[in-house]
Amino acid sequence: MLGKATFRMDAQYRYFLGKHRKGTHIITSLRYARFIIDREYDMNSSGIELVDYDYVGKFGIAFGAGYRLFARNGLYWGTSFYLGRYILTENDGIFFNFEFFKFGMTF
Repeated sequence: MLGKATFRMDAQYRYFLGKHRKGTHIITSLRYARFIIDREYDMNSSGIELVDYDYVGKFGIAFGAGYRLFARNGLYWGTSFYLGRYILTENDGIFFNFEFFKFGMTF
């Protein structure tokens, strides 16, 4: 059983179906995540509790879709959803991400 994810990094590619990188897009994504899988507690000679964590890293791949609306000044609003699966390890899990109020600026 996977514990809490302590680190996540996604690399996404958006293929826009309209002109000039606006409108509907298809997403492909790669993900790396590091999870806590076990905790071991111990006391040192001063009575201070020490915690030792075991981590596992997982790679995943995802696909999804979204929409972006751009303003002339470079600001944009977007929404997207993608669903993926961790691969190449035992007990592979699924993950998903939904963004509704994604704001940003192009540069």
